[in-house]
Amino acid sequence: MVASEDDFGSPNLVIPHVPDISDRPTRDSLNKAVQQHQCAYLRCSHGENPNLLIVFMTFFGKLGVDLLTLVQVGESAKYDILVIGDTRRDFLLQGVEKWDMSIFESVAAITRFAEDHDKEVIDVIGHSAGAITALTYAPLMKVRRCIVFEPRTLFSRESMELDFPFADIAKNVYRLVLEDNVLKLPEDQREQFLRARNWVAQARYDTQFQVHYAQGNMISRAHARDLSDLPNVTLHTYDYRKHNLTNYLHQEGQLADVLLSALSSEPVEAE
Repeated sequence: MVASEDDFGSPNLVIPHVPDISDRPTRDSLNKAVQQHQCAYLRCSHGENPNLLIVFMTFFGKLGVDLLTLVQVGESAKYDILVIGDTRRDFLLQGVEKWDMSIFESVAAITRFAEDHDKEVIDVIGHSAGAITALTYAPLMKVRRCIVFEPRTLFSRESMELDFPFADIAKNVYRLVLEDNVLKLPEDQREQFLRARNWVAQARYDTQFQVHYAQGNMISRAHARDLSDLPNVTLHTYDYRKHNLTNYLHQEGQLADVLLSALSSEPVEAE
């Protein structure tokens, strides 16, 4: 693992401010909180939640998972929800910008937040760009399950040009992720950031990783299969062709059931 214990900074690191939008959980209130503080908190079971669900947002201020469905899942499965945004579109590889912390300090602050709120279990969810962030952050935290939809697991100029069909977005993502971050690392550390499997394979705790992807999407299939041989990863396929899998599941009335099933699944025993 690239990180050592010293990288995580002081155990007293805290998230500067976490807006609580529980009384008005709307898309507008969520976006306002994330724009100002890069995070938001939803209390879904009125103080009776021993669990925390961390949701990493995708690009362009999108949650990636239907907000109302998330709240319903939180109420049903007894989770409070911490949403974390990505304002720089760099998958938070430089840490959370508005917290002024590195990736490892951000992990320490999130962990402290969970402890201060008496959370016994932490699970993580992300879709698309949020899935990339989830696959980077979850292996660094004491997370029980990391549930990702349509993750991109390989970073290269070629894969980004395929993954981001609009050339200007591809160039921007490539610059932020590779040129501004990874390529500035010492050579022996670059590989850690270029493939998500390097984070997942070296997870600090016994985290279970669940990868949900559209079987009919060649690019999604290739990314998911790069993790398929790892003993702490299970793949879940769907008869669908596009990248917006969570939106499709929501429209089909299946998203809540998929999330509840994922959050209640038993850990996979390594062979």
